[in-house]
Amino acid sequence: MTKPPKPSTLKSLDFTTALRVPKAYLGTRAYQDGLGEQLVELMAEFFGIWAKHIAFPELMLPPVVHLKRWLKTVSSSSKSTMSNGIKTAPGKWKGNKNSRLTSSVNLLVQKLESNARWIEEKRRHVEFGPSNREGVEGFLRDISIEDTPLGAFVEGLRRKSEEREKMLERAREAERRDRAKDREEEDGMDIDGVPGDVLEDDINQE
Repeated sequence: MTKPPKPSTLKSLDFTTALRVPKAYLGTRAYQDGLGEQLVELMAEFFGIWAKHIAFPELMLPPVVHLKRWLKTVSSSSKSTMSNGIKTAPGKWKGNKNSRLTSSVNLLVQKLESNARWIEEKRRHVEFGPSNREGVEGFLRDISIEDTPLGAFVEGLRRKSEEREKMLERAREAERRDRAKDREEEDGMDIDGVPGDVLEDDINQE
């Protein structure tokens, strides 16, 4: 995921049904895009559960640090620096050139940080300490998750995921119809590609 995607004409992966990814997909844009979508959706769903929690800023910090390091790695270009003892050419791109992947991960980081700042602002007005369990559990109780900065983002991702699933289902249905049609055509053929009903008529005439 740190290298530019390999050119490919493979169709998008359906991660909802795929148990194993064919080797031909590894490193391709279809694989990187699909994996990036899964990463963003699953992380957003997980942190969306805790979007109102008073400890959200501390919870989201470690993964955000790792994501930022990854973004820095895949977005860097060298400036005649030494890398593993080899001097790279000025301005040579070293990272991932998949802008769709990097922009989606960067947007996730922005939403997590935005929600963390929102929680920190709300925490400034509390009058209880961390040991007050009742106060901690009642923090932002009257606010729905959808009204948080991250919650709104998660709702948008869910709608996008539902639309993508509908498109995939239509494609699967069309593929099933094509297979059924092919089987019907094969069943209607007999010897050397001659339709079965024509062959039967010829035999009866003889």
